[in-house]
Amino acid sequence: MANSFVSFIKFSHLAALGLEREHFYFILITLGAVISFIIIHPFVQWFVALQSTRLLSYVISTLVLLIIFLVMGIFISDLSEILLIILKLMLQSLAMFGGVLILYYSVRRLIGKT
Repeated sequence: MANSFVSFIKFSHLAALGLEREHFYFILITLGAVISFIIIHPFVQWFVALQSTRLLSYVISTLVLLIIFLVMGIFISDLSEILLIILKLMLQSLAMFGGVLILYYSVRRLIGKT
């Protein structure tokens, strides 16, 4: 799948420029990080302006769990089927936890304003 994603890139032409496959992937990942920062930054500013520290805490804890899971996947490569099951369960539990947080604070805000 990774080869089909970048199949339009002629790595032989990049090699003539002194770029290897690793350099290309590094540039691609860096561009992805910059673009995601540009997209996420206004949302973070909005959450801070709303003083939604709980939402930011949820987002950060979710990212930490995903990073830990991906690092586990890198070091334990022979458990691919089990890791996919764990990923599915982890994403479902994080979605449920986020839904509960939304419901709890929505009800709390409605009761507080009434």
